[in-house]
Amino acid sequence: MPGKIEKANLQPTHKCSFCGIDDKSLKGVMIAGPGVSICSDCVKLCVDIVFEKFKEAPGEQSGD
Repeated sequence: MPGKIEKANLQPTHKCSFCGIDDKSLKGVMIAGPGVSICSDCVKLCVDIVFEKFKEAPGEQSGD
């Protein structure tokens, strides 16, 4: 419509630095910091990996 002024989207769009999903498509939460973001799905995957690693070698911690 000519002459109609639309509101600008002032909210930044973030993309997960790990899987690439943007916060508009995400059903969960996006955690964003300076230059990096991670979605709740990738956080869950990371937690699962860490717990799986500790189940494999109980009592041992890697020096990495």
